[in-house]
Amino acid sequence: MALSDEVKSRYATQYLVEITNPRDPTATDIDDPHLDAASNDVIGEFKTHVGKDFDLTKTQHISVAVDAVVAKLLSRSGQKGDLARGLIDDYIARMKELAKVEGRDRILPQRTTRPLVAGAEKDKAFADDVWDAIEPDPPTHSNVFSDDTD
Repeated sequence: MALSDEVKSRYATQYLVEITNPRDPTATDIDDPHLDAASNDVIGEFKTHVGKDFDLTKTQHISVAVDAVVAKLLSRSGQKGDLARGLIDDYIARMKELAKVEGRDRILPQRTTRPLVAGAEKDKAFADDVWDAIEPDPPTHSNVFSDDTD
């Protein structure tokens, strides 16, 4: 099942007809290319905001992505103002929250059966005698803790 199919299963057909055909009030069918384009854009944005590829087997991914597709369709249909902008801001915020759960492409440590062995010591980047000439300043009263317990 594609993301477009998930959108169709969650929203009323008439509503989708209206937002996929914004310039045709007589339309009776969902404009599938328009819906597919919005779905593909959301799938592409998923990697950007969540840090993971969109996965149709994860309900969290589907929930956020379906609402994102509708927000994209509304913004492309000419819905200006608070409605479309609010929906877009909402789905981006939800994607960022999902990123916290999904781990933002964490690299998992790989296990190895080989023991770690120290290698031969290389030449030191700094010669020890360079630091011999440096003498620290003695402590002063202002930077030494006092034993006074007034």
